Amino acid sequence: MWKSSRGNAGGNIKWENMKKEPWSVSTNTRAHKRGKKNAIVALCLIIILLVGSVGVFSFLKSLEQYKYLAVVENEEGLYGCINENDKEIIECKYDLITINEDHIIVWTEKEGTGETSEYDKGVLDTEGNVIIPIEYPEVSSFNVDGETVFALAEQVGIDEEGEPILNWGFADAQGNMITEFEYQYVTAASPSLSSSEEQGVILVSSHVENDTEDGYLYGAINNRGEKVIPLDSQYINPWQSIGNSGLLTVERKSGGEWKSGFINYRNETVLPFEYDEARNFMDNGLAAVKKGEKWGYIDREGNMIIPCRYDNAYDFAENGMARVESGDTTIYINEKGEKIIEGDWNFAYDFDENGFARVEGENGDGLIDEQGEEVFSCSYDSIYSGNDMYVAWDSYNCNVIDSGREERYDSLEDAVRGSYDYVGGMGDNGWLVAGRLREDSEKQNEYECDYIDENGNVRLPLSEKYTYAWPFERIKQSND
Repeated sequence: MWKSSRGNAGGNIKWENMKKEPWSVSTNTRAHKRGKKNAIVALCLIIILLVGSVGVFSFLKSLEQYKYLAVVENEEGLYGCINENDKEIIECKYDLITINEDHIIVWTEKEGTGETSEYDKGVLDTEGNVIIPIEYPEVSSFNVDGETVFALAEQVGIDEEGEPILNWGFADAQGNMITEFEYQYVTAASPSLSSSEEQGVILVSSHVENDTEDGYLYGAINNRGEKVIPLDSQYINPWQSIGNSGLLTVERKSGGEWKSGFINYRNETVLPFEYDEARNFMDNGLAAVKKGEKWGYIDREGNMIIPCRYDNAYDFAENGMARVESGDTTIYINEKGEKIIEGDWNFAYDFDENGFARVEGENGDGLIDEQGEEVFSCSYDSIYSGNDMYVAWDSYNCNVIDSGREERYDSLEDAVRGSYDYVGGMGDNGWLVAGRLREDSEKQNEYECDYIDENGNVRLPLSEKYTYAWPFERIKQSND
């Protein structure tokens, strides 16, 4: 095909024109070269278009992988999930639902459990198909190195206080067991994880009871269930955030005293056990440590970067600021230990990825920026974020900004203010969920719910059979 096109490009020149013009021979040469050049350019353009089409097709296919689901409650107090077309994807027959990116954890109440409810838990895919049977007393899920891992518990007894004794095992994304039910936890709290550049780990523990010791041994497994840190006498805090340093802070007993240090995922000591407490390293290479009664920060070589002078210290956020406490005062510092923001809030949270932090004052919740300026004053019942938008809400006011503070959403604020009795937050799809109390309802907190876009337009009025709704969450599903 391409050879024929190149031939035609030169063959279109008419010989009679060459006889009429004195520059006919040179014109023919230029035309021939121009024809070859045009054909090459055409070929390149076609190839670019083909490659571009493949890229666009792949991009569109990747977009198709993601859809949105929202949890809804029906008149019987049972939960299910709908899509953006108000189609019930997960039937409203569960007592609790948690949406994750590629799966859904569901709870069903056991019959005849008395005043204290007991539940069976399991896992569905985003189309409602069962991945993990709904028969476990506890189920948790993690994303470790891009792979979903399920932690499942089975009851093996009752302790002296009447609480269930649980053994934990782990299953892969398809529901296949990758460990035995060989791990235990002090409570039914789910184990924590790390997603690091080296490898992700799930922290596990095993109970030991003998003549010399009665307690728990801690270690870590990977997403295949393999022990990457053997269970020994060290203590790894399973509720602490873990950064991307490939290091874990652990506690070991030495001379009758517990001290904290740092190990890698090969169980090798990297920093000595000389701290009274420690938190894990964050992406900026700093970790909070405690010596005596005060907290400071060290680097990966163990150098004290910020002296131990705070009553408490927390992890650094993505913007390079950490929250520390001194007495009743909350302070945000930079990586040099310099004070950036100071306040006497009742409670404050870490900065999010957009550079905002939620704070709680005497009169309600507020939002501050990286300069300490109040984006929303501490006067709201709730502050929601989602889809790079922030919504401050109380019974009389509604304020909305985007993550760049470049646009105000007056029409959305006007649509919500005075028209709805509750706001449930901004979804991943950019819709705000809001509701009006049902005047004819005999129950409290039953609502007629709408999903509203950023312009205040109702995008989805919910069916009357639903009495409460939550924001839409992005979920992943296959293109099969």
